Formats: sequence, structure tokens, C-alpha cells
Amino acid sequence: MKLSVIALDYDGTIAAQNVMSAAVREAISTARCSGVMVVLATGRLLDGLRHVAGDLRGFDGVWPRTAPCCTCP
Repeated sequence: MKLSVIALDYDGTIAAQNVMSAAVREAISTARCSGVMVVLATGRLLDGLRHVAGDLRGFDGVWPRTAPCCTCP
């Protein structure tokens, strides 16, 4: 079975001390290049997430806290 979407949590999952490692960024890029959509799901508000994560264009979508649906970075 081929994956079509992966949803990842930010804090403590793909980021340690508010930083995503180069290896994590590369793995996300590899997944996207193979046709898997990568969505960042987080308990943070979108503005707070942008503050710590920076550019979110490495994801196909972002699902922040309190949002009724996924948004595109």
C-alpha cells in the first residue's frame, strides 16, 4: 500500500527545542518528491508556529490549533 499523506506533529516529534534538523527536512523533502503529501499538524497557533519554524513551504499543508481545516503555507 502506498502512502498518500503523512501528518507530522512539530513539538517534540520533528523538532527538538524548536528546531528541525537537516535530516528531518531532507526526509520530508524525499517524501514529497516521491508523491506523498506532508501535512504539519500542531497544537500551536499558526503565527506562533511560523515564529519558531520559519518558512512552512516545505509542507503541503499546515493544520494548526483551533483551525477547522488544513491551510496551505
